[in-house]
Amino acid sequence: MNRIAANPMVMRALGLAEEKLGLQQLSQRLSTPGVTVQAWRDGHAVMPQHRFLRLVDLLTALDPDWAAEDNLRGAGDGEQGHLSADAHIRDEHRR
Repeated sequence: MNRIAANPMVMRALGLAEEKLGLQQLSQRLSTPGVTVQAWRDGHAVMPQHRFLRLVDLLTALDPDWAAEDNLRGAGDGEQGHLSADAHIRDEHRR
């Protein structure tokens, strides 16, 4: 099973989703016990890739303008816009 190592990006994404949805609703939408979501958020456990992709979908559904804002921020200042979660995972898998 592919897993996303505990890192600040995963922890921050889980924190944002929990702020918007609450732990119970977030764990239901991820089909995962709340204690497991807390362990991922706190960096004590490694989140499976398929759950991370579901989290990205949840966050995008909460505020679909985030993706557009990221692309705009990166486009005008010479920096590359943020990669999608799928592209990031594909790049990690190739290594």
